Amino acid sequence: MRFPFGDRNQLYPFEADVIKAIKSRLNPEAATRLQAQLDNVNKVQRLTDGKEVNFYRVTHGKPAFDDSLRFPQDDEEALLGTVHLVHSGSSGMLKAEAWLANGRLFSLMFDKPPKRFFAGHTLDEVRPEVADTTVWLDPMHRRPKGNEVPVDQATLRGWPRELFTTCQLRAPRSPLVGSQRDACLAQIDAQLPPDYLEFTEQMDGARTGECKIHGLASIRKVALPNDNFYILAEDEGGGLAVKDGSRNGELYKLSYEGDDAQPLRQSFRTALMELCFRPRTSP
Repeated sequence: MRFPFGDRNQLYPFEADVIKAIKSRLNPEAATRLQAQLDNVNKVQRLTDGKEVNFYRVTHGKPAFDDSLRFPQDDEEALLGTVHLVHSGSSGMLKAEAWLANGRLFSLMFDKPPKRFFAGHTLDEVRPEVADTTVWLDPMHRRPKGNEVPVDQATLRGWPRELFTTCQLRAPRSPLVGSQRDACLAQIDAQLPPDYLEFTEQMDGARTGECKIHGLASIRKVALPNDNFYILAEDEGGGLAVKDGSRNGELYKLSYEGDDAQPLRQSFRTALMELCFRPRTSP
């Protein structure tokens, strides 16, 4: 796959193989539309030492994606598929995720810098094997929107009820249940804090002041230099997150300005209260 802007907009073969592996698991209609979206791309941007690869269509210096090519699955962010790559010259596996944004393929996210994983090999030539591929959703169908129903305050209990009252939560949504909840949890390659899980059993996200508490259906992911993180709650300055691949539920505080993550020796409940009530600097 090559794009008009020169070599820096050319997908490396292993990046193209990730997309090819996911396409192979889609139904023909979805695979055709995904290819049409890729054919529409003319700018590729790599961030965080190649861990994040973003796709754009730019015309006269402005984004100009063809909206007719978007998938019906139109969540702000949604994980389309996960691919694990193995290479004879590297130890372990390289995990790649393909993310949709508002109905189009927007990014690939790797769990470690490809240059480091393929050390000693040229990225233009390296061709790892696909160990396994998981497609998490059918992009030709919208995700069920049952969690958009406002939560009934009378159903809340424990600390989520206290949070609702103390923080004056806005737009709290009813929790995901059954297969919807299981599907969202299956996509998250990390152990979530127990009190966050308790929160999502009663609410699937809410807002308070400048703080947004993500429900299971809206957890987003960011790539930092050393690790990737799932954002559970955030404001404009930073967020509360768990590390991709972690199995201890440890919570981190992310600073968006400093682009770093510091481990917290706090529960999600305590850290969330501090995030919601921390002083705001005047403009």
